[in-house]
This record gives sequence, structure tokens and C-alpha cells, in this order.
Amino acid sequence: MALGRHSTDLGGRRHALGATQRLMARGLGIDLEKVIAIERGGAPDDRLSFYAAWLSRLEGAAPARRKQQFERAANGERFV
Repeated sequence: MALGRHSTDLGGRRHALGATQRLMARGLGIDLEKVIAIERGGAPDDRLSFYAAWLSRLEGAAPARRKQQFERAANGERFV
């Protein structure tokens, strides 16, 4: 099954984007442990929705914009 914006496999969606859990944590400004919990489904619904929304934004972004976002996160900055 192909992953996409409506997939509930949040870790798979992140992986398909080429992002690590640490990169997502930095970009979202949350702890790595929270990203792990979110991807395992062990987080409150509002956190799951927040993470899924950011994945959708990144999936919908032009490749250059996505690269820019990932570079920001790699430098310790949050996604914008």
C-alpha cells in the first residue's frame, strides 16, 4: 500500500519524506521521546493530529521548500 497524506502510518510517512525522528522533533520543537510516542500511537489525539498535520504540510510542499524546512531543523530551528 502506498503511503500518502491520509495514511495513519505516521512513521512510514516520515520515512517516505526522508526525515529522521530527531529531525522531526527539532523541526516541531518537541522532545524526541514525544515523536517516538506519537509514531507508536501512544500520544493524545491532539498530538497525533498536530504531527499528522505537519507531515501533510511537508508532503504537500515543493521539494525545494521541504529541503529548506529540513535544513532549518538540522540547524536546530523550528519549521515555519
